Amino acid sequence: IHSVVGRKKVSLLESKIPVPPPQKIRINTTLKVIVVGMSSAGKTSIIKKLIGGKTAEITSPEERTIGVKTYQWDPTSCVNEEDRQKIDTKIQVEEDILQTKGDVDDADVNVKFSVWDFAGQQEYHATHELFFSPRALYILVWDMGVKNEATFPKPDSVSDSDSESE
Repeated sequence: IHSVVGRKKVSLLESKIPVPPPQKIRINTTLKVIVVGMSSAGKTSIIKKLIGGKTAEITSPEERTIGVKTYQWDPTSCVNEEDRQKIDTKIQVEEDILQTKGDVDDADVNVKFSVWDFAGQQEYHATHELFFSPRALYILVWDMGVKNEATFPKPDSVSDSDSESE
């Protein structure tokens, strides 16, 4: 391997430039989870149920997410000991990586999640992509009954049907 220093060709193998020792592989133990969807689709409710087991509640307009809110979630920390054994969040490093790359800090580590709850209102959509990453898990949430009157009848149609039955 050669390099040009000024006008002189110098072999990097013969140069006095110190070469850093091989470093340990550091495994990223946090997975970024991005939750997106329209306003009032239930994104925050799903996240709260997933992380804390809390019953999903309809939020008032004052409680809605503004911009983006992040949550840290370790699935093994929010369950009892019996259920913890059922949850496998370990990342296993492949043998060929261990052999070619050298030392690994922790060959078996538990994954934790960084959950990003994006506001669904139209005015926030333009800034969402600033936080997106190709190395993330995306969850798209939508309300399947939002335009289905049979599922969620409008208050006017409920009173009309009540008066017809009388």
